[in-house]
Amino acid sequence: MDLKGVTRKRTTVTTTTTTKFSSDTPTKTKGCATTSKVSPQKKRKRQSAGAQMSEENKEVLQLCKDLEKETRDLINKVHMKLENVVCNDPEEKELVITLKEKASILKSKTLLDKIYIGVFGKTGDGKSSLINAVLHKHGLLPTSSCTACTSSIINVETYSGRRFKADIEFITEEEWNKELKDLMELCENGKDDDDSESNEIVENAEAKVKAVYGERGPEQSYQELLKYNIYKTIVPKNNKYSFSEDNVSENQQIPPDG
Repeated sequence: MDLKGVTRKRTTVTTTTTTKFSSDTPTKTKGCATTSKVSPQKKRKRQSAGAQMSEENKEVLQLCKDLEKETRDLINKVHMKLENVVCNDPEEKELVITLKEKASILKSKTLLDKIYIGVFGKTGDGKSSLINAVLHKHGLLPTSSCTACTSSIINVETYSGRRFKADIEFITEEEWNKELKDLMELCENGKDDDDSESNEIVENAEAKVKAVYGERGPEQSYQELLKYNIYKTIVPKNNKYSFSEDNVSENQQIPPDG
């Protein structure tokens, strides 16, 4: 288990695609991705499909922008007419005021508000593979045919650059200490439980503790583990780390003071 993965809270990957996804798997930048050889012919097909999808998305986006402009022009005209309406009847006056307020709200709205699409499922169900397929980006998110690769939340979104970029956000020291306390309670209280599901939860808790504190970690107390103050040796000082496609290497280690 990756020590960085234990304390990782969220990874945001920005790409040049036009679709946004959220998943509970991290990105290739975590250093746990599996790689596979792709033939030049398949690579060209994927690039061609990606370019075609990009053109389709551009056309759809332009259509949306045109419709937005027409709608906004119509709303502005309605709002101007309402400004010139004079009513003596109290009920009609109240109606005009309400319509003005609604028109003002519509004027201030934008078509390009962020839309988040969540992809949920059990560990190893293929969420990362699905996102890679939809985005036509083979290997963007780590996948494996044998086992699940990742466990923390990721957010895939677009930006104006031509290269991939990743921003990793780690949990705070307080959050880790609270989680560590819960993990140690699971390790202690679940030893005598015969339920298979409970045993799996306990095994996962022990694996997490061992990944950070070593094989004897689960055998020690919560207070003893706190004394190691190991959080600061794993997580960067500002709880964040960023890198781009230009300056990342496979299995790159994240420095604590990054």
